Amino acid sequence: LLLFKKKFREETYNKLVGTYIESHENMTHCEYVRQADIGERKILLLRHDIDDDFLTSMKIADWEYRHGLKATYCVLHTKWYYGHLEGNRIIHTHDLEYLCKYIIDRGHEINFHNNLVTLSLTHAVNPANLLMQELEYFHSLGVKITGTSSHGDWLCHKLKFRNMEIN
Repeated sequence: LLLFKKKFREETYNKLVGTYIESHENMTHCEYVRQADIGERKILLLRHDIDDDFLTSMKIADWEYRHGLKATYCVLHTKWYYGHLEGNRIIHTHDLEYLCKYIIDRGHEINFHNNLVTLSLTHAVNPANLLMQELEYFHSLGVKITGTSSHGDWLCHKLKFRNMEIN
């Protein structure tokens, strides 16, 4: 099995996004869902699942900032930069705090990339309690979590569930 590290190339990203900068109104996902009426407006929504690629997300955040764009960045609580589970709590890394503040300082928003049901099944933690702890953690940092998106973990596909299925 070969694993390849993704490389962020500004010229490639510019080709992908650059054509929409002038013709579309850019919003974060949180801003978009709070709009009473979009009507015929052309909207550019940018979302990035950070997953394993901490450094590339920072490079993209910089590029978007320099081009007057804002995006939604999804931090995944089961990845190395986030921290590790000890008992029923996540012990956070300094990398997570640095990453979130770096992204926010560039005008972007942070989203919680939810892998809680998977974590519950693999580590017998209460997903609702863990979510509340994580929201409190981010609040203590002054990092506003603006939304959530469910992560499509390999276990989701194997057992046919979604990480949004929390009671």
